[in-house]
Amino acid sequence: MAGIGSRGYRVREWIVEQITQGRLQPGDRLPTERELATLLGISALTVHRALRYLAQEGLVQRRRRWGTILAQMPPELRSPARPPQILLLTSKSMGDIEGDFYLGSLYQGIQQAQREHPLLLRWLTYETCHFQPETAAYDFQGVLAIAPPLPYLRLLKGLQRHLPVLVLGADASAWGIPSVDSDNQQGMRDAVRLLWELGHRRFVGLFADQNALNTLDRQRAFVGELTRHGIPDADIWLFLSQDTFHLDPSVSDALRVLLTLPAERRPTAIVGGGFYLAMAALQVASEMRLAVPGALSITGFDDPPSAALTVPPLTTLRQPLKQMGAAAFATLWDLIQGRPPSELCIKLPMELVQRQTTAPYTSEGG
Repeated sequence: MAGIGSRGYRVREWIVEQITQGRLQPGDRLPTERELATLLGISALTVHRALRYLAQEGLVQRRRRWGTILAQMPPELRSPARPPQILLLTSKSMGDIEGDFYLGSLYQGIQQAQREHPLLLRWLTYETCHFQPETAAYDFQGVLAIAPPLPYLRLLKGLQRHLPVLVLGADASAWGIPSVDSDNQQGMRDAVRLLWELGHRRFVGLFADQNALNTLDRQRAFVGELTRHGIPDADIWLFLSQDTFHLDPSVSDALRVLLTLPAERRPTAIVGGGFYLAMAALQVASEMRLAVPGALSITGFDDPPSAALTVPPLTTLRQPLKQMGAAAFATLWDLIQGRPPSELCIKLPMELVQRQTTAPYTSEGG
């Protein structure tokens, strides 16, 4: 290759070899010039000149105080027949599409919409996504980010400067990122309103994962709706658990103490900000021999098949997860085609599914 020299060409050959062996991909950082010189048996000056030439070619990018990163695949390794890709980001804590009801349902909707477009999905977690934003556009047409934790919104904003990004399962419109979500605040207001209309006046809210945008939306709506109905602060208890699937021991202990208060002072309704939090509340009530819904009404979020099999069957909010997945993929496709959505956050309504864990308040039961 004219301009790089025979010795300098060893740098390019080494890069190609590392890619074919799966040790290097776009966005990865190369060894330092001195390390490459030692590795390849050539001078540091030759390495410097070779990398400068490869940067002009667009194969690498050189960044001050960062080093040299692989910007794109070399032409000989690119497959012209390969369909464009969508980067799909999830959190490690979500599990997989087979074992996680929430993620699996969203993915069914994504698959349904994907059939209409020649796009492949590449799955990564936020925790393992080390792409430099400016290089991601070489590999991906867009990014579909599922329920991003707050600390990773900065990553998405960086990616958004180079390619379309859409958030699914959270409202990131305040950060200027197009989103498709269920209406969490509307759902929470519906649950609180049901309990208020049943005569309940003392409430517990159980929430977890303070890095989740949905959690924050549900908390705000819980307190806001109770305030709107004139419930005083003294009759609202808000518990925050670090664990999404189980109550923290300190939270569980505090809830038990609260539920041992005299009947005229203790809460008569618990609103779980997630399905497993509602399940934990049911377990505590069972262990304390508090009748549900006679002495205590409980509501949850999400409606997996097991929600109808709890004892008693759980009153909960059903998210339109498949529709959300399909709408998100279609909206991202529009963004890729240069068609922005009519609104920055598309919110689909939730359905309140009333079963047997809620009942009217009675002085005898409560």
